[in-house]
Amino acid sequence: MTANTAFVHRNLPRLLLEAREAVMLHTRPSLREHGLSDQQWRVLRVLGEHASESGGVETGRVATEAFCWAPA
Repeated sequence: MTANTAFVHRNLPRLLLEAREAVMLHTRPSLREHGLSDQQWRVLRVLGEHASESGGVETGRVATEAFCWAPA
């Protein structure tokens, strides 16, 4: 692919979801061994990424970065 060639697919969101599921297929068993759900793992990942910040991380930021939205 050259620098001026864009990737075009008629259903990119579906491809991205399939890629995520393919990765999680291998990750979920390890998470379950430790009693973690996918959502809990995402929250822990965000907290770990911001561990060095003094004062902690705001809950709204954790929710946004961990893709945890309130129910509709």
